[in-house]
Amino acid sequence: MNSLNQPLHYDPASFKDPSGRIFYHEGKVFRSLTSVGLKKVEAALALLESGQLENFAHGGVIESSLLDLPTGKVLEHRLLSNITYPYEWTPSQLHEAACFTVELQLRLLKLGFTLKDASPFNIAFEKGKAVFMDLPSIEPDEEVQGWVGLRDFFEYFLYPLLIAKYLGLHHFRFWMASLGRVKLTEAGKLLSRAPFWSASIFKYVRLPLLLARLTTILNLDRIESKLKVPAPIVESNLEAIMTTLRSLVPKAEHSFWSRYASECHYSDSARIEKHAFLESELSRMTLNGAKFNLGLDIGANTGEYSELLSRFASSVISIESDSDSADQIYKMARAKSFDVHPIVSDFTALTPALGWAGLERKSFLQRWQGKIDMTLALAVIHHLRIDANVPLAMILDQLGELSHHLIIEWVGMEDPKCKQLLRGRDPSIYQDYDYPQFINLLRDRFDIHQSCTLSNGRVLISATKKATNRKS
Repeated sequence: MNSLNQPLHYDPASFKDPSGRIFYHEGKVFRSLTSVGLKKVEAALALLESGQLENFAHGGVIESSLLDLPTGKVLEHRLLSNITYPYEWTPSQLHEAACFTVELQLRLLKLGFTLKDASPFNIAFEKGKAVFMDLPSIEPDEEVQGWVGLRDFFEYFLYPLLIAKYLGLHHFRFWMASLGRVKLTEAGKLLSRAPFWSASIFKYVRLPLLLARLTTILNLDRIESKLKVPAPIVESNLEAIMTTLRSLVPKAEHSFWSRYASECHYSDSARIEKHAFLESELSRMTLNGAKFNLGLDIGANTGEYSELLSRFASSVISIESDSDSADQIYKMARAKSFDVHPIVSDFTALTPALGWAGLERKSFLQRWQGKIDMTLALAVIHHLRIDANVPLAMILDQLGELSHHLIIEWVGMEDPKCKQLLRGRDPSIYQDYDYPQFINLLRDRFDIHQSCTLSNGRVLISATKKATNRKS
């Protein structure tokens, strides 16, 4: 650790926390600490080491330790493999993170501590379980005036979950515009036509709106409350919120895409052929049991092939634009403890950089471009070319920028699904979309290893990016 005495390069996204800043060194993650941050961390670490922050139903707290350096103490966290953002989460992930936040706060209150905020960005997912990462957010609760993070919790968690239940509008559809927050007034407008008899909406939306208006009318907002709220009342309110959360468990929507795997035109024989080719090629590329570090499944649907890829990769990113399908991937990862990370996103509109000066939240490409060992692009190329109107050459360029190895599925113009996409479109627009041109473009960028024509006419191809195209 002597090299830590050298100048530190802080993560540019870590500038808001007054307790300290995140930096990376030799594949590990650390947090420098201010004097105030050190006191908080020492108290939180004492809780961790005592075992009192274990055995949660909905998640856990990141393993951390203090290191003594000549320049002062720094906090080392266990490095998580991949960080996804709340606006990329599935509905069940948001719900799980909400339940864990309340569960953690309840535990802390009983121990004389509290969460100073309730940001979902303090939570990551690992093997389907929520992991709380921001240890300095745990601080002694010296004067209980209610939970200071309650408004955060409502705006980041409760309002989006209520909107999802009563409007069917999931959080990722609007979160990127505000980095997650749904204000009370916005929730009130969106839920204005929700059932009047909903106790949850009355208690957490309509009544607070009414009280806010009365406060403004009577100029009560100028009065600073010093009333101390007894801890049992705070705990009772949190228990009531947890009860509300149990009524907001996302329900499966049974969308077209979540049924696609069972209703598509793949025959049993073609499905068996596809599995056999994928397993054979993934095994060949990971000889001697050396797994890929990171795999990517584009258009992952319900995760059938993400699950297969996870046998050959330490971690898998699964991109799926249909939230119900992505939710099934999350539930699979949680149930089987696989390190599979679903991202609700369209591959043609990957997550951009967001926040102050585009620094707070990294884009999808900033996080993973060039770091992916194996990409599965199965039954997506016709959607990218015909639906999204992206030229073949640009599709293959992007795949080459993302990953070293590739297994791609060719879906020709004669395929029934391709014909469906072409309805009402001029086929002459897609003159580059034919197999010989596809193969030539692929060979320009990749070394082709194996191919397999399935009984339904589709073609699977395994390839590795040409050495001349690799960035050092």
